[in-house]
Amino acid sequence: MALQGTLNAMLSKTIGLLVTTLIVTLLGAILAGSLLLLGLGPAMEPKTETGAGAGAGTGSGSGSGAQETAQTGAKSGTAGAKGRWPDWAKFLAVPWYAYLGGFIGVAIIYGVAVAIANTGAAAATTAIVAAQLITAALLDHFGLFGLKQSPLTWLKGLGIALLAVSAYLVLRQDS
Repeated sequence: MALQGTLNAMLSKTIGLLVTTLIVTLLGAILAGSLLLLGLGPAMEPKTETGAGAGAGTGSGSGSGAQETAQTGAKSGTAGAKGRWPDWAKFLAVPWYAYLGGFIGVAIIYGVAVAIANTGAAAATTAIVAAQLITAALLDHFGLFGLKQSPLTWLKGLGIALLAVSAYLVLRQDS
């Protein structure tokens, strides 16, 4: 993130921040699309209650789990086999707010470039990591967006507090 943000900040000084955000996002989309077209990034199968992918082998003795997974994926049109495209109908089954990640990604690219340009890579990265850890701890604690609930214990709280103190030391201005 620090390297990407620094490069984005450098680019934004020449072509502008919003244009940089657009270009970086488009380049990421081109890379992801290319990997899919080359069959290098098959989509993950949804986990079942047992934690295995939908096409995971059951150990029935009819073949390896990987072979069974590939056969199931090939039959159902899911991305279980290398190079398969996802089942596009499933895109409508996802809650609308799950797609906000794309908008949030643009905001993050923009914000990181601004923060690094204004405060430097170390200070910006420290503040961002601290904010991300606090956000992640809250998401886990409340089990939001389908995450397994993981309570915020006093030890986790202490770790976050120590990170906050570390962030303060990195961010403070020496006089």
